[in-house]
Amino acid sequence: MKEEEEEDESGLLGIKTLPSQIRSESGKLVFINEMLNEFKKNGNRCLIFSQFTRMLDIVEHAVLNPRKSNYLRIDGKMKSAARQESIDKFNNDDSYECFLLTSQVGSLGITLTGADRIIIIDPWYVHLKVVNN
Repeated sequence: MKEEEEEDESGLLGIKTLPSQIRSESGKLVFINEMLNEFKKNGNRCLIFSQFTRMLDIVEHAVLNPRKSNYLRIDGKMKSAARQESIDKFNNDDSYECFLLTSQVGSLGITLTGADRIIIIDPWYVHLKVVNN
C-alpha cells in the first residue's frame, strides 16, 4: 500500500515519507555524501546539478540537511532577481559548501566562480556548457 504524500513545511510532496535509510542505501546519495566529505576536508566548494527538481529535493533532505550543510539552491521556481542574489552570496561567501541547481536553470547565463568542483547527478542527459576561465 502506497503511503499518502503529505506536503511538508517547504511545500515539497512526499519528502517526509522518504525512508530514513535512503541516505545509506542509495548509491547516488552515498556517493554525493562521500564527495561532500572529501570536498569539505580539502576546502573545496561544489555545484550539484540535476535535471530533476525532485532529485534536488531528495539530496537536500536526505544528504545536506542531516549534515547541517550551508547551501543555496536555484531552480525554475526562483525569480531572476532572487537568483542573482543567491549567485552573489555563493560567489562571495565561503561559508556555503555547495549550490544545488537544475541543469536547465544553471546552464545559461550564470557565473558561479565560487565553486571548484561539480557533481552532475544524472549525466546521461545534461546540456551544460562548461567553460574554463
